[in-house]
Amino acid sequence: MVENLIATMQKIEKECLFYIAALALLAFSCGGSDDPNPPIVDNGPNFTDRIAQGLIQNDLLIEASGLAVSLHDNNRLWSHNDKDDDAYIFLVGNDGSDEGRFYLSGGINRDWEDLAIGPGPDPNENYLYIGDIGNNDLVYDFIRIYRMIEPETSLPGSVDTLTNFESIRLNYPDGIRDAEALLLDPLTKDLYVITKDANARIYKAAYPQTDQQLLTLEGTLPYANIVSGDISFDGKEVLLKSYFRVFYWRRDPGTSIADMFQQPADTLPYSLEPQGEAMAWHPNGSGYYTLSEEKASGVEAVLYFYQKTN
Repeated sequence: MVENLIATMQKIEKECLFYIAALALLAFSCGGSDDPNPPIVDNGPNFTDRIAQGLIQNDLLIEASGLAVSLHDNNRLWSHNDKDDDAYIFLVGNDGSDEGRFYLSGGINRDWEDLAIGPGPDPNENYLYIGDIGNNDLVYDFIRIYRMIEPETSLPGSVDTLTNFESIRLNYPDGIRDAEALLLDPLTKDLYVITKDANARIYKAAYPQTDQQLLTLEGTLPYANIVSGDISFDGKEVLLKSYFRVFYWRRDPGTSIADMFQQPADTLPYSLEPQGEAMAWHPNGSGYYTLSEEKASGVEAVLYFYQKTN
């Protein structure tokens, strides 16, 4: 009886922490909303409500801020922690299992905020892109992208070291910005950075990305608190995620990402997570994953999947 009571109290405590975290996010957002003037349509595909895949088993992955499904093994996903962590990328099974981690020797996690995966310089390889793009205090005058050929997936629980990667410094054309969403266009290999502030700004790093490259401003969006984004493997479907919603665009392959963003977005199912900042398409387009941080809320992070039904 005592053990059952303790378990019940722990569950109540975690639920209370979750709602405290949710209220904190509401207070933090612009006027309590992520869409100050939202043009939203309702003609996108249908998805299920979230399906819990499993608890995150690696106790070191506590501030998951980026997510990308491995192209070597679609049953595994890449992730990383937020700022001030060591330069590790983690492999997570699609059931939340610990599948190993890789250390970027010489890399610095200043404020890693998002991951992308897809084509790059070698047409026979797939690449991981780590976005060191966060800047909460607006103190950094540049951002950095770490680009590497996707590592061969590791043995569960193993630790490996990476030395062969590029560090690409990018500069904004119009001042210091804070961003948390990094997207790779698989059709052009261009990178897009979406800022977190109200009326989010869209910046492009045109391919081939080079060190000290100047980003170009491609437009704005009537949304705030954009914390993640992803483009489907075929380049036809685009997601952006705020703390509260998932926005969706269907893209004609002949349309640029910037032009597509000027069209009204659809909204897809999303259940609020404490500090939910990570999202990724499945490579076959069957749905999207989400993952949250757990450090601030004390609520264990769960990997969720939203499955497309049409």
